[in-house]
Amino acid sequence: MKIVLKIAFRYLIGKKSRNIINLITLISIASILVISAALIIILSAFNGLESSVKNVYKSVDPELKITLKQGKSFTDSINLLTQIRNIPQIEKVTPVIEESVLISYNGRQQIGMIKGISPEYFDMVRLDTMMVTGKPRLQIGRQESAIIGEGMAFILEVNTDDLSKRLQVYFPKRGKIDLFNPFMTDQLVVSGIFKVDHEYTNSCLFTSLGFAQNILKLPEQTYTAFEIKAKKGTDADDLRPALKKILGDQFKIENRFQQHAVMYRVMRGEKLMVFLIITFILVIASFNLIGVISLMLVEKKKDLMLLHSLGLSKFKLKAIFILQGVLIAIIGSIGGLILGFLIALSQKIFGLLKLGGGAEIRKRPYPVEFNPVDFLMILAIVISIAFVTSLMRMLIAKFDQRSLSTVLK
Repeated sequence: MKIVLKIAFRYLIGKKSRNIINLITLISIASILVISAALIIILSAFNGLESSVKNVYKSVDPELKITLKQGKSFTDSINLLTQIRNIPQIEKVTPVIEESVLISYNGRQQIGMIKGISPEYFDMVRLDTMMVTGKPRLQIGRQESAIIGEGMAFILEVNTDDLSKRLQVYFPKRGKIDLFNPFMTDQLVVSGIFKVDHEYTNSCLFTSLGFAQNILKLPEQTYTAFEIKAKKGTDADDLRPALKKILGDQFKIENRFQQHAVMYRVMRGEKLMVFLIITFILVIASFNLIGVISLMLVEKKKDLMLLHSLGLSKFKLKAIFILQGVLIAIIGSIGGLILGFLIALSQKIFGLLKLGGGAEIRKRPYPVEFNPVDFLMILAIVISIAFVTSLMRMLIAKFDQRSLSTVLK
């Protein structure tokens, strides 16, 4: 096969009697190059987005979250919390209470998520590293306080320096509806504002477990979730058997991916759809190889007769043109991968393209991240498509026994 490869390469780079063959060859290489570059740029962009989202969730979401399969809140009457804390591989576990509430400040209102936490929550999620102003405190003196997201603070126009103004928290009363007084209400002082690039946390309000239980009228030791941090070097998913033994079947245990499964599925689905669309375009573009091979069969008719007379089999003669198609794909795909890598790298270094959205987000460059698997996958797909296309063309080519002239069926 070494001689076959040499002949195929020589046919590819050698001078042709017809300029149209050179032109179609260049068009084939250029089309594969452009599509390969587009593929690696798009995959790198999706990798960057996914990595950015994961980093955001990593900063605010627990490694494992335990909630009820059915229902919202549960009462820890059998000391599940203590049993979970006794698992050696667990570093921290904290109960939380989450519920949607109406929040009002100085005449402005917004629907937000109240999250009641214990002080040890700060050891699991470093809110102090995310503070824009103030400090992460759940109480100021005897007054219950709140830490709110920057997005909420902007909408409500919160001033942390003015402690005379309070956040008003409203939650519908449970049971029989009182039309004249339908809400439970309480007040909070804003102790600080935190900032994370996450829509949920920007509409979130952190306060103490006691305040959350009071406003929601929940009994003591009643929570909506347990949040867990594994010890360093421990895979959080390895804790599932021990947790399941304690919790039974009425609770579900979710890692970070499962906590946002819909969002991850949508993101990966979009990535797959774009990849398939561009790959389909690549399949169409690869049919240029049929034109190149057909013209080369006519161009090299005399050479084929000579090679056959020298002992080269029909199989090897056909392999020459199949390899020629594969060589075109290799040149185009490698060139495209290099071009795409350089374009994506310039975006990563210089941030030429900015994200859309709000004023703050608009300043940030579009994230890009490279994955070696993407390069190998694109190279394999391009070569495979070229091989199949070239093989299809040679399968419909017929070599006449008398003259060995190549004609189409």
